[in-house]
Amino acid sequence: MSSKRIAARSSSIVILALFRDAVGKAGASLRGFDPEAAPTVIQSSLETCSCTGSPHDGRKVEDLQCLAWNAEATCGAVALNQWSDKTACSWVGCSSCVQSPCPLEPTGFNWIIGTDLDSECTLQYVGAYQFDSVSNKFQRVDSSSFNVMGSFDAQDLNPGNLASQLADGKMWLPPYPGGAAEWVAGFTPYDTMDRYKNSSGVLALGGPAFMVVAKFKGRLSHMTWYVLNQRTLIDGADDSHGCVNPTCTPSGNCWGCGYGEVDILEGNYCEPNLCMTLSNGDYEGGGSCLYGDTSRLNVWNPDTDGEDPLIAAVFDSGGVTVYINPTWEGLSENQANPQLNARPTKAQKVVKAPPSERGMWKDLMDTNQLEATSPMSPSAVSPLKPRQQLCAAPGWDVNDADLYFVKTPAPCCRGHLPVNTTGTLRCPGGAAPPTSR
Repeated sequence: MSSKRIAARSSSIVILALFRDAVGKAGASLRGFDPEAAPTVIQSSLETCSCTGSPHDGRKVEDLQCLAWNAEATCGAVALNQWSDKTACSWVGCSSCVQSPCPLEPTGFNWIIGTDLDSECTLQYVGAYQFDSVSNKFQRVDSSSFNVMGSFDAQDLNPGNLASQLADGKMWLPPYPGGAAEWVAGFTPYDTMDRYKNSSGVLALGGPAFMVVAKFKGRLSHMTWYVLNQRTLIDGADDSHGCVNPTCTPSGNCWGCGYGEVDILEGNYCEPNLCMTLSNGDYEGGGSCLYGDTSRLNVWNPDTDGEDPLIAAVFDSGGVTVYINPTWEGLSENQANPQLNARPTKAQKVVKAPPSERGMWKDLMDTNQLEATSPMSPSAVSPLKPRQQLCAAPGWDVNDADLYFVKTPAPCCRGHLPVNTTGTLRCPGGAAPPTSR
């Protein structure tokens, strides 16, 4: 390669890095989107939620107000933010899944918070960040971030306290009509919020790495904060109680197809502590997009870890790293900056859940997060399960000589490519590729 071409290429890389850095600092202005929309605008389309979960004690809030699913829209497609490398999870769309066929699309993720009438959960802000491998920084994804400029007071997410905040015009994060499984109320970005009008809608997080950050006020107990595949959130996170988007497929929300789940904080089964679990969402022992063997690893103790916690969870090739009260330039009591360094300088507590070969972790990059402040308890790791053959979608590069690889097109798996794990092309379940569709 000539010196001129090398110089030109180097200049292009520098220009690209400077441009992406400027975009990150510009924030919402380049995305046609106001991340701090006034809280009163959400009241224009509120109605009683059809889904309020199935809490353990049976108590519900019958008049819980939410923004209904958009009946005029189709089911929608997963859209990733501008910094994502669009890495796809090879588990998506397995034909042996009863909910198949689920859409063949880029793999994205987003956060959801679940609460019930016993929850202590007051949220100051929540920020979603995509790692940008060019600038080596986390860039804030405004469509999935709320109150990151500190425009509003903290919101109490206990469903019993929402009506009074709504009446006072202080609700900036309305409940989500898709529910949150065992919790009365769920909170996540969804397209019928007025903030997404005339914008590109909810943009998901994905490879090469991503992070979610939440600042809470007061005590934090009996709640959940977890990450799901964006497709599951589009279709409805609480499929078991019929809380799916009516414009979506009746087959379900694809959660049962190994689309992935990570519980960053989970109150059920760990009270009074909040635990982390990566093994939920496992598909018949074959794993999931975000599968890990960690189960009920203690992350937060409300009696010893203090109040007003700042919590950040990073997803990269090293698994999940959770920081309790990190010292991170750009994260403060009331604000989360548009751009953050790749890692904090220190943290009160660092809890890590390792990756598994039965997840898409190998397709992510290492952002060199801090080491755990204490070793993981052996009881937090569930026993290994036998690996099953998996299904890959057409055009997705899932080459990995140690695990499996995809051959050139052959009819199989309702349009998917056959997977080779033993030297012979087979569809998931062991069937040979059909000669015709």
